[in-house]
Amino acid sequence: MTPDIVMVVGDETNAESNWQHLLALAPRARRMDAARSIRAAFVEAAKTATTSHFFLVDADNWIQEGFGFNVDVEPRSDEIVVWCALNPVNGLIYPHGGIKLLPTERVLRASLGDAIDTTTSIAAGLRVVPVMASEHRFNTSPLEAWRTAFRECAKFASRSIRGLREDAISEVVNAWCSKGADAPFGSWCMLGARDGRSFGEAWARHPDNIRKVNDYEWLRLAFDQHYGHRI
Repeated sequence: MTPDIVMVVGDETNAESNWQHLLALAPRARRMDAARSIRAAFVEAAKTATTSHFFLVDADNWIQEGFGFNVDVEPRSDEIVVWCALNPVNGLIYPHGGIKLLPTERVLRASLGDAIDTTTSIAAGLRVVPVMASEHRFNTSPLEAWRTAFRECAKFASRSIRGLREDAISEVVNAWCSKGADAPFGSWCMLGARDGRSFGEAWARHPDNIRKVNDYEWLRLAFDQHYGHRI
C-alpha cells in the first residue's frame, strides 16, 4: 500500500523547513497551504487524495529519518492509524501531533460539526502505532507554544477525547503543566497548558465552549487579550 502524503500548512513558523525536510524524505508528498481550520484541512486534504487512505502531516512536524511512509497492514475503511510523536518541551511520546493515516472516503463523508477532537471523531476505529515517527516542533513562538498546549490540555481536562483512562489523562496533563521550562518557549507552553486545564475543567459540561479550542482566531484573540503586552 502506497498512500498519498499531504502536508497541511497554516501559520506555523517552521512550515517551510519542515516541508523541505519532508520532500527530501518523500518527494511524492504534496503541500496544501492556507488551512482555515483543522476540520477544513482534513477535508481539503482528502479531496486531493487519489488513494483509499492518505497520510496527513501537520506543518510543525519534523519527520524522523527512518520513517518511510510504508504501511504493512491494510487499514479498515473506518479506521485511523496514528504514529507517536516526541514533544520537544516535556518529553512525552504519544500520538499528539503525530503523523496520521486517514481513510479518504470516511473523511469526506464524516459529520464533524460537533466534534471537539477531530482525529478521534472521524472513524470508529483508532490504531496507535507505538513508534516515534516524528517530532512535534510546535514551540516556535509564544502564541504557537501556548495555543498548542492550551488545546491539548483543555481537551484532556474536559474528558473530550474518547477512550482515555483517568490515569493517562492525569499523567499527560501534569507533564504539560510542569515540565520543560528550559525548552524554547517552554514557559509559554506550560502557561498554555495550565490555562487549558482550567478552561477544560470549568467548561467540561458545556461542549459548545470546549469546541472553541478548534477556532484559531478565538485562540489568537484570547492570547492577545491576556498576554499580548508580554510579547
